[in-house]
Amino acid sequence: MEGQPSENPRKAVSAEFRGTHDDLLHRLVREGLPELLKALEQRGRVLPRHVLAELERFCLCGDPLEGFAHLVCSDCGHHEIIPFSCKTRGFCPCCCGRRMAARAAAWCDHVLPVVPIRQWVLTFPWRRRFLLACHPELVNGVLRVVMRVIFGWYRDRGKEMGLADVQTGAASVFQRFGSALNANFHIHSLVLDGTYARDGKGHLRFHPTAAPSQDDIEGLTTTIAKRVERWLERRGYPGEGELSQTANEEDDAQLLLMAASMEGRAALGPRAGRKTRRKGIPRNAESMPRRCAAVDGYNLHADVRVGASDRKGLERLSRYLLRPPLAKARIEEDENGDVVVGLKRAWSDGTTQIILSRLEFLERLVALVPPPGRNTVLYHGILAAHAAGRAEVVPRPSPKSKRAKATIKLVRPEVSSTESRWFPWAELLLRVFSVDALCCPQCHGRMALRAVIVGWPATERVLEGIEKATAKAAAA
Repeated sequence: MEGQPSENPRKAVSAEFRGTHDDLLHRLVREGLPELLKALEQRGRVLPRHVLAELERFCLCGDPLEGFAHLVCSDCGHHEIIPFSCKTRGFCPCCCGRRMAARAAAWCDHVLPVVPIRQWVLTFPWRRRFLLACHPELVNGVLRVVMRVIFGWYRDRGKEMGLADVQTGAASVFQRFGSALNANFHIHSLVLDGTYARDGKGHLRFHPTAAPSQDDIEGLTTTIAKRVERWLERRGYPGEGELSQTANEEDDAQLLLMAASMEGRAALGPRAGRKTRRKGIPRNAESMPRRCAAVDGYNLHADVRVGASDRKGLERLSRYLLRPPLAKARIEEDENGDVVVGLKRAWSDGTTQIILSRLEFLERLVALVPPPGRNTVLYHGILAAHAAGRAEVVPRPSPKSKRAKATIKLVRPEVSSTESRWFPWAELLLRVFSVDALCCPQCHGRMALRAVIVGWPATERVLEGIEKATAKAAAA
């Protein structure tokens, strides 16, 4: 494993400084990776280099022996250790959660105007989900087609109000996962629920739009389905073909695991080809929600709206769009050694949990790792980076928020500023969970950064010194 020295094996770390690398999720990945690689080798498949690197980096996430920040209280001498994270983008709850909170905060502070915002969610037919997941270069083009249709609807509503040269904007997120850790490519978009137009003085003014009717949603879904299919067919991707056939044409192991994940089956091991086991209470199927329509496998939902004054609600919705695929609290190990994954909400058939073998669980995680160098967030319309008028509509930090930031003594104050969109971890914890991470748990004084230690064996020596100092202080 990368990062593990072959000589001078590491000593066990005290439970006080163990970090998060010994929890159930890390143990499942660390112990299951050799089994997964062996099973893939038997099938003549190889994991892509970026996927293998992501798994190896995750195994070291939260390990204080890899590196940590050392905080000390100047009043009572209490020590705190903050282990480094792996900074991966696939499934790590810690790193993806931090990225979620930081981007949601940046959206609300610097990107999304103080206007009503509606969430539009588009899901694709199964054959198209696999195609878009395997060919990320197609995603931007498909999203442009979708945004043209939705923006066209808003422009028509603006023209009905007598407005000219109207424009709106959107921030879109590509999600690669479903609630059961299955590969499920779909798009969430936060669209300004109205249009901007210039008044007689040349200023941009926002004009809210009435909520779309059910007929509007059905018409938009039909148009999106036709245009996306036409756009893909022009690029050589007709609608025929099956997931398993496409996956078997390549030796890329991730394609095989992705196809099995989308079909809800195991790809390797004794359960290969069998359906995922489920637990729950059977119940009647639910009807389709409001402002939702399905046409030829395309599904469009647009019933969630946040008012202009509800910025906290907007930040919660943004975090939902940007959330990681898995929370540690949702997984547990049963008496048979299988992994039980709890669903956030019960499915329409009453399923509340799925049961995966350790190998199946790792298959699901591998299928969710995104390709390197591809954006998962895109902006359109007036929110695009170089759009005319963007500077006139995006919010600016208020004096109150600047004063609030100034009251927090950050771990790295030299890289933080009131205009920066980089959020230090202490500020994020205070903003999301109302937890002051720099408050000493012993005397409630302020903790300060003493040192940043990187790499074994320096980390081991420093941890041993902290343990001795802590034990000496406790004995005094």
